[in-house]
Amino acid sequence: MRWASKNTITRLLQSTLLLAVVLIVMSIVTEITLNMLRSYYLSGEQIRFYKHYSNSLNHLRNVDFLKRLPPKYEKKPSNFIFTEIGNGKKTVLFQGDSWAEQFLHTVRSFEKLEGLSRDKNLRLIIAGTGSYSPSLMTVQFRILEEDFRIKPDIVVAIIDQTDIGDELCRYKAQRASNESGKLIIKSFTSEQPQTFNTTHYFKMLEIMDDNKNPLLKVAHIATHLLENKFTKYRNSDVCSWSDISLPLRENLLSHDEEYFSDILGEYIAAVLGDHSLVEKLFMVTHFHRGHVDGSYRTNISELVNKAVSKSKYKSRIVHIETKTSDYTVEELDSLFRQDDVASHLTDDSHSGAYLKRIISHLEHSLR
Repeated sequence: MRWASKNTITRLLQSTLLLAVVLIVMSIVTEITLNMLRSYYLSGEQIRFYKHYSNSLNHLRNVDFLKRLPPKYEKKPSNFIFTEIGNGKKTVLFQGDSWAEQFLHTVRSFEKLEGLSRDKNLRLIIAGTGSYSPSLMTVQFRILEEDFRIKPDIVVAIIDQTDIGDELCRYKAQRASNESGKLIIKSFTSEQPQTFNTTHYFKMLEIMDDNKNPLLKVAHIATHLLENKFTKYRNSDVCSWSDISLPLRENLLSHDEEYFSDILGEYIAAVLGDHSLVEKLFMVTHFHRGHVDGSYRTNISELVNKAVSKSKYKSRIVHIETKTSDYTVEELDSLFRQDDVASHLTDDSHSGAYLKRIISHLEHSLR
């Protein structure tokens, strides 16, 4: 009996030791894996920058944006808000949504802007960011002036057709004031599963940066992923593409048109206000595929025209409006990216007639 008891104890100790070794090995392997995974995420400095400014700007550029910058450009956190091309005498600021950010992602467009900067001795500030409509552009303009001392001589504002839906659906409820009474666009909470909600991303970082045992981290990550999936299931995206495009597909209600016009007026006043050094504001609009096939009833160009005509700063505003009549039937067929509901231009179209028209107006104003 004593011998049997000793054998039992020995086997128990062996099993415990084996389990301990397995857990230690698993912890080491898990820690290595998590560290490798963590290297793909933002650094501490980048996290602090991103969180700080998204509190006022709702969101910044995609968290992987720095990895997509051309190698010769320094991967500074400020690139989450703007990218600087050249260091010339005059400063030209480009603002807008993904149509404006596309200046950085379309190689030929980027090269043409580098050439413009070099030939005309310009400092170009490309601040285009996905889904930035006039409310966010207003806040961004103030932040660029106050925090980064960027005081542009000329502003090119890309006003996209989807800005109406963005303002009405995404950002209307997020507009607020900071402690100084200045406009901010609050970031989305974990209960708002919008396209540009980064709470899940930063929660994952928080878990990985915790000092807990690696195996506990994995359990925490699994729990968070389930919670995040449940939140998305419980709260469907309140601003789907159908919601964003609704103001374009249907006649814009009078109170919605008035609201958006006020937002445009607010942006114009922020750029060209009494203490502004901006000489000229170019407001750029372009039709979407829905305007070609007749499925869209609203055209933001008309709203921009109205806003400009009512503005006391209209003498310093130029509306660069591209119409369907500016293209041939053959050109219209290949103008937009295939299967892109937001009607983004192909790289050839973006770097071609679209950018050429903008550069032509810039060069004329610089004479």
